[in-house]
Amino acid sequence: MTPSDPGRLLIPRTLWLGMVAVFVFLVFRNSGLGPSVLGDEWTYSLYSRLLPLSQAQVPSFLYFLIYRSSNVCGADFMDCVRVLNAGFFVAAAPFVFMLARRYMQIGLALLLTLASLLGPVSTYTAFFMPEAMYFFLFWVFAWLVLAIAPRASARNGLIVGALLGVMCLVKLHALFLVGGYCIYLLATGALGCGPARLHGTWQGIVAALLAFLAVRLGLGYLIAGRQGLDLLGGFYAAQANGSFRHPDLGSLLHYGARSLFGHGLALVVLYAVPLACLFQLQRIPADNDAASGDRQRLMAFSLAMLSVLVAVTVYFTANVPDGNPLEALRRLHMRYYDFALPLLYLVAGAWIHDDTPPTRGHVLRHAAAVLVVGGLSVLAAWYHFRGFAPNRIDAPELYGAVVDPHFFHVISALGLGILAMWAISRRLGTILYAWIFVPVFALGASHLVAREAAQRRTPDTYDTAARTLRALLPLQRSGVVIFGDDIFKLAQAQFQLDAADTTIVPLQPGQPIDAGRFPIGSRWALVVGVHPMQAVSLSAQDFGGFALYRLPAPFHIDFSDNSPDLGAVQGLSGVEGFGRWSDSDEVVLHFTRPLPASASLRLTASAYGPNAGRPFAMTLGDETQTFTLTEQQQSIQLRFHNPRALDRLRIVVPAATSPLALGKSSDERRLGIALTSLDVEATTGK
Repeated sequence: MTPSDPGRLLIPRTLWLGMVAVFVFLVFRNSGLGPSVLGDEWTYSLYSRLLPLSQAQVPSFLYFLIYRSSNVCGADFMDCVRVLNAGFFVAAAPFVFMLARRYMQIGLALLLTLASLLGPVSTYTAFFMPEAMYFFLFWVFAWLVLAIAPRASARNGLIVGALLGVMCLVKLHALFLVGGYCIYLLATGALGCGPARLHGTWQGIVAALLAFLAVRLGLGYLIAGRQGLDLLGGFYAAQANGSFRHPDLGSLLHYGARSLFGHGLALVVLYAVPLACLFQLQRIPADNDAASGDRQRLMAFSLAMLSVLVAVTVYFTANVPDGNPLEALRRLHMRYYDFALPLLYLVAGAWIHDDTPPTRGHVLRHAAAVLVVGGLSVLAAWYHFRGFAPNRIDAPELYGAVVDPHFFHVISALGLGILAMWAISRRLGTILYAWIFVPVFALGASHLVAREAAQRRTPDTYDTAARTLRALLPLQRSGVVIFGDDIFKLAQAQFQLDAADTTIVPLQPGQPIDAGRFPIGSRWALVVGVHPMQAVSLSAQDFGGFALYRLPAPFHIDFSDNSPDLGAVQGLSGVEGFGRWSDSDEVVLHFTRPLPASASLRLTASAYGPNAGRPFAMTLGDETQTFTLTEQQQSIQLRFHNPRALDRLRIVVPAATSPLALGKSSDERRLGIALTSLDVEATTGK
């Protein structure tokens, strides 16, 4: 770039201005939207903001560390999240542009860059998910591979592998990019000239794998300690264990073929021309033909990345973990690779200036592309994705194309017409695709997706219920249980309530709520819909559509520590690490407040020596119940009726015995029961 070339100076300024405009547009478009991806958004919010990294079950530790800064916005944390999302997303623009500039004129490179930012994939900037940050890092990765380190070598492998290790700390799916990069190196090595290329290929693959593991594990340890060394995390480890034990290979192949069919149709509807251009992938020429070599590497990279990502998506979609075939037959999870789809825009732009002399091989590949891609495009336009249910979360590109039948017909007809023109003149076809189809599709589909997303600006009953409770109890939201008859809306309310220990309980419509549905430690019940409360509550507020119940505070005694619920005790020895031993024939516990009229007691304890297997007796008022324990710690549950509101509990030990009497040690205490914890909750009856 020189001062004498004003065009080259103008375009970067235009790009920066465009980035600022897109950033402001995204922030304003996303403002006020409620959560949409429900369980996923709650998971990332929980581990980013509400729990320590050591408890994260998803290994996105770098993402959690950065997005923890959203806590500075307090209750408006989603405003911070969306600003961060828009910032990361728009930051990809220089890398898309610099990459596009290698293959096409500046004006077209700018157009395709802005179309990539304004396309349906931008809908992810509204969510508390790592997609926006991952989009940015992917385009840094693509630029690094194709512009800075295009050839296989140990040095380049170390650089790329290190970046992939960083990406894996944002989203585990970067593991699949490692596979795609290795396939790219193998493909370019096979398409190159000379044995030295293959030697460099293996050096690059080994170096990339080593650098990936070193950065992923080393940086993960620095961020999250020992938890950061867990490559998969608890959530994905459980998912992977289930995924590789599919019981029915026939079903797996059937669902996989069905899913692949859907993904194939989606891609040819939206990317017919660049997919047809990929048929011209051939041997990479010598270094003296740099432009053609760069284009072949772009095609090899695009094909390697998308092939791996689509294959993985199809496999995991087909391998339905819950046995529900609708998951495989109807959903198309394009979000697992749509961040890479702008590569196909670049492929189309790269073929506009094609000076390759036609050969018989070129003609045959061109004819094959017209027949295969053209046939699939006609099939897609006729089939109209019957049997599939694309949505704006799983597949925003496809959803934006098909949600409005008129727009779908326009896009299909435009795509088929441009593909027909490409069949006659490859240069004219790619020009029409890049300059007309791409902006029409990107802006039109993005508008339709945003119009659907805007419906989340109006809060529903679940949103209102959670926000009301959050306003009423700004500092006391611990121990809330949310009941309702829509599992997805329950997750939505859980996100809105924003408390780490919130529990959701799905019910059938009209199903009553009994005490057995409350986990230990429950203090509040938020009930959405009509569900009769049969459990004990201290107060109730009906807001019309939802109700809030205050529950009796549970008793929790930790015998290894002081408890405000426990007063004087008799028959107990001193505090130890596990709790306390009994040292008499009976134990008497005095509580600081009356026990519930109908109480459920959960005792965690173990028996000493000859007391194991023999009946202990627990008495509350006039009621006595027996239980047995082993020498291993265990939990037992008993229910008592306490109409007189007594506050004393007695435990009779069957055979208090000292270790000295048994010849085991010099301990003279007469041991019987080892008490670890006691939880008491109110119930509706014995």
